[in-house]
Amino acid sequence: QEDPAMTPLEIAESLSTIADLGLGDIESVTAVPSGANFLVTVHIKDGSDLTFIMSKDGDTGTLSLASTE
Repeated sequence: QEDPAMTPLEIAESLSTIADLGLGDIESVTAVPSGANFLVTVHIKDGSDLTFIMSKDGDTGTLSLASTE
């Protein structure tokens, strides 16, 4: 079974994917560890925030982003 920990490269690629989603004019993106997952917050220039949970499947190694809204 693969190590479920996310590498810095995987985190960076996921944040890049979020930036490419066209969520608006993104001001910044933060990723904060939360157990085996990360809470990713996208700060939009209009003052709104979007939060995602980024996780990695320990069996397949697939990264997932799930909106908390």
